[in-house]
Formats: sequence, structure tokens, C-alpha cells
Amino acid sequence: MRQFFVSFVVVVLVVAGAGFVNYHRNAPLDQELEDRPYARYGAGDLEALLLAHTTERDRLRATLSRKSSDPTNVMNGFADGDFDGKVNAFDEFQVRNQAYKRINGVALEHQVEIELLEHEMKIRERGLDDPRQRILRRILTF
Repeated sequence: MRQFFVSFVVVVLVVAGAGFVNYHRNAPLDQELEDRPYARYGAGDLEALLLAHTTERDRLRATLSRKSSDPTNVMNGFADGDFDGKVNAFDEFQVRNQAYKRINGVALEHQVEIELLEHEMKIRERGLDDPRQRILRRILTF
């Protein structure tokens, strides 16, 4: 009986030691769980934000598709000596181009927020927002 107890204690110590080593070895698994700006939001709020950002991004993309133009067409249709017309056309193109870049920048900001929201939702789907699940994952992942 004593030998069984000693063997049992040794096995428990080896398993606990392996779990401890594995827990620290798998610390990089939790890196994706750091810096989560939407961690405190509820599931309904995440879905509402995702819908709002997606709708706004799509609206901006539709606006961009209407605003895009070929820059080579700006200088077509002018006589060789129509310098003022070419300068005015170029100025108009610059204004349209600045508006395009501004709208595209806002659309890209919405895209970044959409990716953050989807990342947060994936973390929750996998159950990694639960501290017990994270600890078990770090201990049991080999």
C-alpha cells in the first residue's frame, strides 16, 4: 500500500510539473487575447456595432464607386493651346481625388473596426473569454 501511495504521489507531481511547464510554455497562446477593445461589450452590442460598421462601409464603397474616374480622361478633349482649361480640369481632378482619398480612409477605418469586432466574436465563439478555458487550454495544449 505504501508503494502505491508513493507511486501515486510521484505521478501526481510529474503531471503537475508537466502542467506547470506547459502552462508557461504556452503563454503565447494568450497573446491574441490581449488588447481587445471590445472585450467589455455584450454580444448584442457587438452584433449591432458590426452591422453599423458594415452598413456604413458598404455605403462609403458605393459612394467611392460613383466618384472614381480615370485620371487620363482629365486632359482629353482640350485643344493643344487651351492651357487654362487643362489647369482647371486638373484642379477639379485634384479636388475629386482628395474627396476620394478622404472617403476611402473612412471606409478603411470601418474595415479595421469590422475586423476587430469579428476577432472578438471568434474569441467568444471559441470560449476563450472564460478564464478557466484559457487556463485549461494553456495546460493541456502540447
